[in-house]
Amino acid sequence: MITGVVHEGLDRCLAKFGGPSERNSILPTQLERDQRLHTFTLSSHPSRVKLHHCPGGFAELHFRSPENTRQTTPHHPLFSFIGDNTRLLDFSSAVKDKGVLITGAGRGIGKRLAMGFAAAGARVGLLARSQAELDVAKLEIEHAGGVTLRLRADVRDFEQMCAAVDRMQAVFGGTHVVICCAGMLGPIGPITQIKLDAWRDAIDTNIMGVVHACRAVLPQMIDRRSGKIIALAGGGSSTARPYVTAHAVSKAGVVRLVESVAEEVRDFNVQMNCMDAGASYTSMTDEILHGGQMAGSAELEEAHKVRVTGGTPPERQVQMAMFLSSPRSNHISGKLLLATEDPRKLEHQNMLPDSFTLRRHGKS
Repeated sequence: MITGVVHEGLDRCLAKFGGPSERNSILPTQLERDQRLHTFTLSSHPSRVKLHHCPGGFAELHFRSPENTRQTTPHHPLFSFIGDNTRLLDFSSAVKDKGVLITGAGRGIGKRLAMGFAAAGARVGLLARSQAELDVAKLEIEHAGGVTLRLRADVRDFEQMCAAVDRMQAVFGGTHVVICCAGMLGPIGPITQIKLDAWRDAIDTNIMGVVHACRAVLPQMIDRRSGKIIALAGGGSSTARPYVTAHAVSKAGVVRLVESVAEEVRDFNVQMNCMDAGASYTSMTDEILHGGQMAGSAELEEAHKVRVTGGTPPERQVQMAMFLSSPRSNHISGKLLLATEDPRKLEHQNMLPDSFTLRRHGKS
């Protein structure tokens, strides 16, 4: 089986590879680049083509070729654009050989960031609950030349998080950057109809997961007087999000948590920030679509749009995360930043106390 990277529009890809005579003759590296990365699978059977759209936002080309067909080693999509994107190269050198722990790294945005950081030479600790997702992520990254460590753990369990940090210390010599991506959408629907246990689980995962990560890693960062913590703060962190209230409340809570703890560790040269990765096609998108009218018309409309466009380009997400992991962002802490903002401008921007934070506007 040959696994490759697709760098062009889905329709053109299917057209190019749809013919039986071409399915083994065109290599993935010959594909033209586009703004989106798509994943699908082509069967060697001459009469059918299978399309698998993965929630993680990336998909892979799988050619089931006959025996004796020459196999070609591919490049992972993120490894490919890291090499071509000069803006990413601006910050990638800062994470080379650093220990980077990413929670929720088995899929979605966490997996994208793990691929990007591994491509830049970081030693990435992949933390997730699903062993299967961890195995796939590790294989994909290491197949492309990255260095990873699988850490099966539940962010809701503080002891498991401490064990993961200890393992990072033993294998990679420490944790220099933590990116908290583990999260769940929570129940969908009016507050009068949702299951309270599911609502509570989302709060526990989204907020306490970040608390546990910070509590586990900050002692070594303080001792070293150096460290970076980034927490994802998606939809609901700065605006209302009806019908997905658990997610909105938890993300707003994470923003205030990070801002508060950032002040506690400021004198130890540890910076903490939140990154709004923007709308992205993940498993949460499918949950909203599956929820139908219970999610509300605004959520459904946005989910359909993201499903078609893919949302925020992954290179922008990786670029901002790398900037916030580099010394060039040392003057930024306790802030909420969008992945679509320009790091080069932020690098030289004077950070006012109330800028890029959650504040009450207007006067009484």
